Amino acid sequence: MSQSLSDKAKKHKVEYNNQYIKENYKRVSLTMPFEQYDKVKATSDTLNTSVNAFIKSAIDEKLENIAKQSK
Repeated sequence: MSQSLSDKAKKHKVEYNNQYIKENYKRVSLTMPFEQYDKVKATSDTLNTSVNAFIKSAIDEKLENIAKQSK
C-alpha cells in the first residue's frame, strides 16, 4: 500500500521541522516536584497556554528584570 501525497507531504514537513529545531534550538530538561508542576500546569491552563510557553515566558520575564536591575 503506497502513501498518499498528503501523507508524504506531512512526513516531509515533520522531518523538516525536526531538523530545523535540531539546528536552531537547545532542548533543556527540567526537574521539579509534582506539587510545583501542578501549580505551573494549573496556571498555564488558566492562561490558555502550554506549560512550555508558560515556563519560557517566566524565564523571559526574569531575564528582563535582571537586565533592568543591572542598569
